[in-house]
Parts: sequence; structure tokens; C-alpha cells
Amino acid sequence: MTHPSELTARDAAKSIEAGTLTSEKLVRACIERIDEREADIHAWAYFNRDQAIEAARESDRTGNKGPLRGVPVGVKDIIDTYDMPTEYGSPIYKGNRPASDATCVSLTRRAGGLVMGKTATTEFAHQFPAKTRNPHNTNHTPGGSSSGSGAATAAHMVPLAFGTQTGGSTIRPAAFCGVVGYKPTYGEFGLKGVKENAQCCDTVGLHARSVDDIAFFRAALLGLDTAPLTAAPLSGLRVGFCRTQRWDQADAVTRQLLEDAAARLSENGARVSDFDMNDDITRIGNDARTAKSYELHRALLFELTYHFEQVSEMCREGRPKEGAAVTPDQYREALAGMARCREALALAMNDFDILITPSAPGEAPDSLASTGSSIFNDQWTALHVPCLTMPAFTGPRGLPIGLQVVGHHARDQHLLAAAQTVTQTLAAYRQAAE
Repeated sequence: MTHPSELTARDAAKSIEAGTLTSEKLVRACIERIDEREADIHAWAYFNRDQAIEAARESDRTGNKGPLRGVPVGVKDIIDTYDMPTEYGSPIYKGNRPASDATCVSLTRRAGGLVMGKTATTEFAHQFPAKTRNPHNTNHTPGGSSSGSGAATAAHMVPLAFGTQTGGSTIRPAAFCGVVGYKPTYGEFGLKGVKENAQCCDTVGLHARSVDDIAFFRAALLGLDTAPLTAAPLSGLRVGFCRTQRWDQADAVTRQLLEDAAARLSENGARVSDFDMNDDITRIGNDARTAKSYELHRALLFELTYHFEQVSEMCREGRPKEGAAVTPDQYREALAGMARCREALALAMNDFDILITPSAPGEAPDSLASTGSSIFNDQWTALHVPCLTMPAFTGPRGLPIGLQVVGHHARDQHLLAAAQTVTQTLAAYRQAAE
């Protein structure tokens, strides 16, 4: 019999609705996994088992009718929760209790979801690593900044979790931890109650263990139809193979695996061709760096002014310091440049349904001093298009390697349907190879 913590979120919600499972039993099963692995993984910034069990009991008592039906959700600790501390990965905010929930948390509760606890984050969702370790090998980074969300989902501590992304902070930890990560079109879930990093790119993202669960979670939050995700037809699907201008920075194994994936999709009926990012698109990198640095400096001005010594040196000497030198005119010019790049991408993607591209340069690095590189994520975030990473491969060290699928702006459901097709095709290929 499947352990309840291993159920998909959709199956768990169905079982609760059918009366064959309770929210309390599901939460207790997830607590078992936390007890087994948290001492090694450190996925949680705040977790109170009694509070979680009582919330599950209340959900069961009230006959929760929301689509999430008492399914537990991890919430990244830069996202406000009125009934739990929100500390933003910083000692400055030790014990901080927000007065209200962030919008995405309110949407979760309205949909019947249960907030299990607060998952660990890097300091202010920036670069200074959290305490979290990769569940596949604790000597390796889990990625960041949504470190705890990726690790907790992978370790079956929760079936669903929130991350955020300003550069690669949802996609990269999902890829390193071997789960599905989804960064929606910019603005989809709202940012009220989320600690600001850089408002021009900040995006709330989702972690789950299947593409269908991402679709289920998204639909529940947005009040859409939560019917099972229907895969897009592979035959004729127009797939752009986007190596990006940083292809040579991916390791040889990752490059070969992406080439193989493109070949498998083509062999099974997809129309695969190269997608080359022209200068009109790639110049977003410089503009985004300027704009994000400017915004980050302003977002952290209070902390840098009144709590300078409690801010990590990595943060003090990084983007905020760089942003202090950016003028308002340079900032406005950078925003205008970013908008032009988005228009250029939309035109360039007219002949494609989706793009496939690396999620990260390779497996999770063998280090806890860094969260890894976001070079295959930053530009998509700045371009405001939806992205999803799936655990498509296993690398030479036995760690997951993700494949990233990129969609058209505001066509997230189409992206999810196509991603379901890609993951099913690659899974069938792996099974045949075995």
C-alpha cells in the first residue's frame, strides 16, 4: 500500500473527498518523513507538529470542500503567514509575526490547503545559502533561494510547496532536488506579503512531484477547473531547442542529455528545430542586472541602514551595493530595454509552441557554500514567460538533472499541457532503455 506521504496531491485530495483518507492521517504521514530526514536535510525554518495536526483535525471536522481538501503545503519563509513566524532567512527578523497572510497563502487557505510550516530560504531570497541540504546527497547544495521548498517536496515531507523566483530560485532547486518546479507568467499569483527582492522580476512559483500536481495546485489557487491535466498531442508539437548563448557553460553530460531529449521528441512526432536567441532578446541580461540591482538596493535599504552588521557580507557586497550606483534614469532605461526584449521574444516564438533548454548547468554542485548558477534561468524570468523544470535525467553522480520547458507569455495552461507530453515521452524512453 502506498504510504500517504508518497501520494500525489491530487490523489490525496481525492482520497480525502472519498473518505478513505483524512487530512490528519496525511499530515501525520508527512510528519513521519520530517522526523526521519529533517535532522539531515534541514528543510524547515518553522515547523510545529501540534499546530499542523490541529489544523488537519479542523479541516476534517469542518468537512473541507475546497479542492485541496486539507492537503499540506510548504510555504517559503519570505512569504508572510499570520499564524507562523516569517523571518526572511535573516536574524534581523527572528520571531517576526506578520499581521496577515500573503496573497498566495490566502489563496491556499481559500482552496482548502493546509499550511504545514515555513520552508528554509536563503537570506532575503538572495545568494547567502540557507541551512538546507540536498535530499539525494547531503554534501550537495539543494539550490536556492527556495532551498527548503525543493528539498521538502523531494523528501516527501509535503506534496506541494511555494517558492519564489527573481533569477532562478524556483527552477534551480527543483532541478537539483529532482522535483517539478513551475515559474508562472509574471504576476500570476500576486506579490502582496512576499518580501521584495526586485519587483521587476519577483514571481511566486510552485513545487510538486508531478506536472499534473503543478496544474492541480495552480488551478486550485486561481479558482480554475481542477480536472486532470490533458497532455498536448506530440505529433506536430512545434518545439524549439534553445541552447542559449551560454550552452558551453553546461557540462558535457547535460548537453548530451538535452540533445538526446530533442532527438526522442523528434522521433515521436514533434517538429523540433533550433531556436537561436538573437541579440534583441539576449540583451535583456544587462538591462535586467541594472534594474534588479537598483530595486534590490532600495528593497533592502532599511536592513542595510539599521542592521548592517546582521546582513551577510555576500549580500552587502553584492547586488545591493552595485544597485546604489544606478541612477533613476539608468533604471528607467533598463526597464524600457527589458520591455523591448520581451516583444522580440514574442515575435521570435511565433513559430514555436514551446522551447526546451537546460534547467541548470548540470547536477547540484558538491558544495554548500553556494546555491549554484542561475545562468539558464535569469533571462526567462526577466522575459516574464512561464517556465517549468521536470526531473528528466540522472547524472553521473546519481543526482537529478532537469529539463526546462519555456512557454508563451500568459499561456501557462498550454505550457503545462506540453510539459506533460514531454515528461511522458521521456519517461517512456527511459523505461524502454531499462
